[in-house]
Amino acid sequence: MSVPHARSHAALRATGFVCACLGFGTSAWLSRLPDVRDALSLTPAMIGTMLLIASLGSLLTLPTSGPLVTAIGARASGRIGVSIWAIGVSCAGAGALHASIPLATLGLVLLAAGNGLWGATMNIEAGLVQAAVRRTVVPIIQAMYAVGMLSGALLGALASQLGLPLGVHLFGLAALELIACGTAVGFYLTKEEVASIAPVKDTDSGEGEEASSKKTKGLTRVAWREKQTVLIALMVMSAGLVEGAANDWLNLSMVDGYGFSTAAASAAFAFFLLMMTIMRFASPRLEARLGAPALLRITFFGAVVGLLLVAFAPHHTLAVAGVALWGIGASLGFPLGISALSTDPVMTPARVSVLSTVNYGAALIGPPLLGIIADHIGYHRALAFVALPVLLAIVLAGQVPDQRGRTRTDIALDD
Repeated sequence: MSVPHARSHAALRATGFVCACLGFGTSAWLSRLPDVRDALSLTPAMIGTMLLIASLGSLLTLPTSGPLVTAIGARASGRIGVSIWAIGVSCAGAGALHASIPLATLGLVLLAAGNGLWGATMNIEAGLVQAAVRRTVVPIIQAMYAVGMLSGALLGALASQLGLPLGVHLFGLAALELIACGTAVGFYLTKEEVASIAPVKDTDSGEGEEASSKKTKGLTRVAWREKQTVLIALMVMSAGLVEGAANDWLNLSMVDGYGFSTAAASAAFAFFLLMMTIMRFASPRLEARLGAPALLRITFFGAVVGLLLVAFAPHHTLAVAGVALWGIGASLGFPLGISALSTDPVMTPARVSVLSTVNYGAALIGPPLLGIIADHIGYHRALAFVALPVLLAIVLAGQVPDQRGRTRTDIALDD
């Protein structure tokens, strides 16, 4: 039995839309971060500390995302995640409007918790959809995240330029995301449909009993014991610092480091996202030509060069060129990592959960360290330090299998 063509492609479209919504919400929120900083009179170190505290929210949701999706389904899990996120955005906005750092910090905790569950559920669903349609679609789904972020950044730049009140922007954003995503997740694949696409194992070899055991218990523990899964997750974590640094610090770096206005900085962030979007849409063809390991190494190297240009460029034109290379380098680590771990529908939720949990270590480590460094040398100079973990990602890129010329079924049966 297999998932009907129409259902699998409806789930594909829904997952892409939810991915775009997550990107839109994240970017639309981050585009107003300079305004929130000014309203609360925050220093770089204070912002880093708030982001560190906020990341604790994701620590509550990311490790449990795989078991939660298995227990209640991706539809319910996705709706819970976006609801928590919307409450968090509203609290953060209220905190900025009332100059309350504790309320804003609480909002960031809820925002991160909701973002973690929303995003992890979406990524698990993306892996399951890829297994259902039996072709590489995760990079395209992730490209929709970049499309959403690009749209959100452009909206943020326009809102800032027009002087749209911060409260109207954030409260309206929360309501919009609740309605849009609450509807779209209804098209996710169900647990029964996922079970129908599990690859058949050879029961004579004992693999069928092992698969059955995995289905019923210990999936996440099994995934944590898989060396390749953990190494790919570490690669994604290292690469994740590149994208996360842009989300948290690019706007502020262009404002304080190169004298950009808030609107111009949002436009620079939008340019970063545009380069990510182009690369993600182009990645299936590039991967078919170069193979995933080589493609990842090339783009990661571009990230190193881009980060150094943004950190040390003598003129803002070169810094913008660095933003382009930075966007290219940040584009493929996460989607190709998920794609590599999405070959077996039975293990996909557990493996992607491991990847999401390890990847969020970047959010725990990066913001406070960069905030402390930025206090001494400035936002844009601090970004040079992000290039260091990218070197580790270049080494670990070899753990991602080169899947050229192989079908999704062939890969699944090798697991």
